[in-house]
Amino acid sequence: MKLKKILLFLAILVLALPSFFRLQTDPDLWWHVKFGLDHIQSGKLPEVDPYAYTSLKKPWVNHEWLTEMLLAKAYLTAGGEGIFWFRAFLLTLILGGLFLLFLTRGFHPLLTLLTFTAVLPYLQIYIIARPHSTSYLLVLVFLLVIEAARKGKTAWLWLLPVLTALWVNLHGGFVLGLTLSFLAALEFYYTKKQKTVLLLPVLCLLAALLNPFGAGLLRFVWGELFVDHGFIAEWQPFLIQPLWQKALLLYLLFSVPAVAGLLISRPRRFTETVFFFFAAGLALLHARFFILLVLTGSLIFYEAASDLSSRSEKKAAFPRTVFFAVLIFLMSWSAWKGAEEFRRSGFRLRLNAQDYPAQAVAYLKAHKIGPNLCLTFQWGGYAIWSLYPDYKVSVDGRNTSVYAADYIPRTLEAYKNGDLKTFLGTPKPDVLLVENTSPIDQAASASCLWTEVYRDPVAVIYVPLIPAGRPAVPAETSGPAPARS
Repeated sequence: MKLKKILLFLAILVLALPSFFRLQTDPDLWWHVKFGLDHIQSGKLPEVDPYAYTSLKKPWVNHEWLTEMLLAKAYLTAGGEGIFWFRAFLLTLILGGLFLLFLTRGFHPLLTLLTFTAVLPYLQIYIIARPHSTSYLLVLVFLLVIEAARKGKTAWLWLLPVLTALWVNLHGGFVLGLTLSFLAALEFYYTKKQKTVLLLPVLCLLAALLNPFGAGLLRFVWGELFVDHGFIAEWQPFLIQPLWQKALLLYLLFSVPAVAGLLISRPRRFTETVFFFFAAGLALLHARFFILLVLTGSLIFYEAASDLSSRSEKKAAFPRTVFFAVLIFLMSWSAWKGAEEFRRSGFRLRLNAQDYPAQAVAYLKAHKIGPNLCLTFQWGGYAIWSLYPDYKVSVDGRNTSVYAADYIPRTLEAYKNGDLKTFLGTPKPDVLLVENTSPIDQAASASCLWTEVYRDPVAVIYVPLIPAGRPAVPAETSGPAPARS
């Protein structure tokens, strides 16, 4: 039986091959790795933000510092391929955690394969080389510990505070762990009549203080719960997406079968059941939590389907030929798609040249016309990675951890409307880097205060028309640029 389980998990890894090789570079990855590299080099965390000239200069609570250092270690070890392998390792652990949780609900190979086939496309999208992916792994680890406690190893519950101390330094999603510890305490108090287990969430909360910022990190995360992040797509409600019909279909795909499973098969796991409805509500509020609905919904569905399958197997054995036919088809298709993805990028991150201003950044490096670089939101991380410390950016993806609560929404609105004065803000920037033919490009071109010094098909650079005390900057154009209207 043990060999069968190992072979089944290897088959799942083959199914996941396309997901391993489809790893697009995320705009935030740049600054995560850069911060980790700087932390390793300096040996300490900066007390205030040194990367942006518009930040509040208040104490900077970097709640993802440990994951950033792990990403930096991976990069120092093998460059971009190191980041690939970091994410591959993380994805493998998540697949393993979900597989083990399925096994606790019964060994049904065909059901396991089909459930993973439904889940894998969303793991590919949501499990990326960013700190929040560690939270999804630790949700599964918490559930595995709780499951072991149900099997009689109740002492394992006291591992949860230790895991919380790790989680709080990896990502702010440790709040999910606090929620699970509270639900587990309720479950074991009422089912096992253990009063001491009520200390569990208290100990987990105290363990969350074991971070470089102490209670300051908890205050920051608490404040973030009430900040509007709706200007970022992943923080918008899942059903208010451009393709809301598809979003609704996906939401129903993972919620309706789980609810049906709860109705058909009496739920035996209080913690997972409540957490499923919690995840379903979070997904409605914020699209980035849809993966929690996928994970918890698949667990509940699998348990119910496993119960039904066990009952039917008492009457008639499931044809092995059907299982092997499905297995061979799925593995063959996945191996073909995986090889196709490998030929495209190998063990490297995919970088779309149209997404980042690589040539414009090279120009800025050569001419050093900073230090204050005003630029569009999605290029902030790339600029930090490429240009710091010669340049400091006006904006990046850290939001309220370093910027005023209304700053990024205000600059995004100004960018969209071509409101140059609001977009430039204060302090006054030394150089402007924006997308070619964007509304701000057109506004700067029409302004008598800014002059264009560089343009390529992706980006355009402006400097003040009469910069005091600065030598003239030669204008330069790289490649054919789209005509401006």
